[in-house]
Amino acid sequence: MTLSNAAGATDCTKKHHLKKHYLGGPEATEGQPVLVHRLKKPRCFGCSAIGGRFAPAVIIRILSAGILAFLCIVLFTNSLPLMLAGTIGLGLSLSGMYGTTVANAGDVFGRYPLAMGIFVTLSGIGSIVTPSVIGTVAESTGIRTGMRILLAPAAVLLVVAILNRASCRQ
Repeated sequence: MTLSNAAGATDCTKKHHLKKHYLGGPEATEGQPVLVHRLKKPRCFGCSAIGGRFAPAVIIRILSAGILAFLCIVLFTNSLPLMLAGTIGLGLSLSGMYGTTVANAGDVFGRYPLAMGIFVTLSGIGSIVTPSVIGTVAESTGIRTGMRILLAPAAVLLVVAILNRASCRQ
């Protein structure tokens, strides 16, 4: 066990997966460090697990395929376990899309600062208009048909992600 300074010295024990942090907080007396046990950080989950291994264009392609596949599972099944798995998969696929898209277009945002404003504005407009369109269709044809409207943008997203991948190779 080493103690280099009261603010940042650490000693990790492998047996209990704990990190020991020595802090000189209010509990410390006369400059003596206080030992604080903290659990190790959990492993990365979802998009953060693959974020460092693949380029953003590849991640967008994977997420787009996941969005379309899980949306089909949710919309075309009557089995509760499949619907639950599809909903979880759809949420995980959607969760990383915005940040990964921003990372993919980072050089464009750097060269053209107005592009970020347009990107955020279009994202906001889409989140406002989409529920209204789904609700209007669902009133006349039913909620399943209303939700199936989302298949068209999901398919377009996959096509654009594939084209984005092809443009990155050139």
